[in-house]
Amino acid sequence: LRTAIDICDSAGGVAKGQPDWAAIHGLLSLAVYGGRVDNLHDERLLHSFLQQYFSRAMLSGGRLAQGVAIPTSNRHADYLRAIESIPPIDSPTLFGLPANAGMAVQKRAATAVRASLRELDRDEAESTSSFDREVWTHALSPVLSLWQKLLSGCERVRAARHQLDTCAQPVDSFVSLELLKAQAILKKIDASLSAIGRVARGVELLSAKTKADGASLIGGRIPPAWAKEWEGSEEPAEWMRQVTSRAIAIEAWHGAAQGGGLLS
Repeated sequence: LRTAIDICDSAGGVAKGQPDWAAIHGLLSLAVYGGRVDNLHDERLLHSFLQQYFSRAMLSGGRLAQGVAIPTSNRHADYLRAIESIPPIDSPTLFGLPANAGMAVQKRAATAVRASLRELDRDEAESTSSFDREVWTHALSPVLSLWQKLLSGCERVRAARHQLDTCAQPVDSFVSLELLKAQAILKKIDASLSAIGRVARGVELLSAKTKADGASLIGGRIPPAWAKEWEGSEEPAEWMRQVTSRAIAIEAWHGAAQGGGLLS
């Protein structure tokens, strides 16, 4: 949101009350938000939202959502009242969705809970006696060794300090946010593999999550919890190489941005 604000503030014509909407739409759709869109349907939705919310009509008393209108004045208090009028609980209509969209979300969540309970029942039926520490040690030692080697090359990424500056350029803010995400992914993978290593060494009890992650890796699959964070190769070793290489690349971008040479 802050990056979008920075782009609007720096767009040509803002000072004269005539923003360059084409430039704003282009930057938001192709650089800021579009970089995370990977299918045509979502791309059309993104374009539709940009046309609706970043427009002259929205600045002329347009409505963000039902019951939430944009003030036409330049008084700070009017905007505070508009923000305070937004319901504390997000409703589907707030995002331009049908009123019954919430039911679909709840149904999907209930389905996920049932699936999780069935998974727990199956694990309990199999019992922890099905866990073979020797099999885990033999099958997962190469994965654990590879991760330690890859992680040793990411020390700069993990140690990087980033401070989100409200005065930074939009691209610099984007790079800082990507670095933050890269650090979070590395931390999550390391926590997962560290738990697997402790279980394999017999110093930690096997949990349902660790068992699921280990079983996925033994089967040559990416653990679902990892796949939710980043989409890449379907082969675990290659997936880890891709994640670390991209984390190193984004840290280099961040360093260049701090030095003012990212786009030079």
